[in-house]
This record gives sequence, structure tokens and C-alpha cells, in this order.
Amino acid sequence: MLVFYNWVLICVLTLIAGVGELMFNSVRLFIPVFVVAAFYLFITNAWWRVLLPVTIMAVLLDLARGRLLVLNLLVLVVVYCIARYWSRYGSRRRYLPQFFPGAFLGGVSWVFSQLSETVSQDGWSALFSPRILLAGTLGAAVFGGIAAIGFSVLADALARRCEMPTFIKEIQ
Repeated sequence: MLVFYNWVLICVLTLIAGVGELMFNSVRLFIPVFVVAAFYLFITNAWWRVLLPVTIMAVLLDLARGRLLVLNLLVLVVVYCIARYWSRYGSRRRYLPQFFPGAFLGGVSWVFSQLSETVSQDGWSALFSPRILLAGTLGAAVFGGIAAIGFSVLADALARRCEMPTFIKEIQ
């Protein structure tokens, strides 16, 4: 029964992250809530529990944005690799160091997002400005880092309440 509740929590967090990212996108803000949530879920749970809900949400996000090229699936591969690396070598004792993987994933997500939108809307003839790409990547990195800290705090509070695995490991 505990596995069922864990899976329900994974689905709820994925849904909240996907809807949250779409809400931010509707007001023209790129805050990578979904990749941060996927990062959190890949670290706190077994990959096979997380893969289906996160993959479905990645495809739905690209379809909701009207993209023909579904690059969110490639972003998920990057998220999984960073999550495995961070779970082995990164700090999980405090929330503040989670800024760094969140910032990296936010920047990667922005670059893939711009590439996907360029291909979906204008074809290869519409190349974006390097200034816009750099400013957008830096902005997405900052928002991604802040979102990683905020999402970890909120999801850990929910996980503790439901007696599920948390991101932060307590010092024993």
C-alpha cells in the first residue's frame, strides 16, 4: 500500500509542476518547475517509478506549447544523469546547494526549449540572437536554482507529512 501512495505522490507532484510551468509560461515567464520536479523525483524515488508520469508530462508540456519537436524527452535524459550524479556526489544535507543543479538544469531546459520553438514555428531559417540566448539562459538558470530550492522545501514538507522519502538526508 505504501508503494501505491508513493506513486500517487509522484503523480501529484508531476502534475503540480507541469501545470505550474504552463501557468508561468502563460504570462511569458520561463521558470523550469518541471525539470526541477523531475530532478527531485529521480533522486528521492526509484527511476522506474518516476519514468512513466514524468515522460507523459514532458510530452504533454511540449504538445500544450504547440511544439512539433518533443525535446523535453532529451531534457529528461539530462535530468536523470544529473540526478544520479548529484545523489552520489552532491550535498543533500541542506537546501541551499540545490541551487546549482537547478541552475544548470534551468539553463539546459531553456536552450532546448528555444531550439524546439525555433524548429516548430519558423524552421531553421529563424536563428535567435546570441544576446537573447545568453540572457535567457542566465535568467532560466537563476529561476531554476531558486525553483530547485523552493520545490525541494515544499515537496519535502509534503513527503514528511505523507511519510515518504525526502530529499534532505538528516545527519545521523
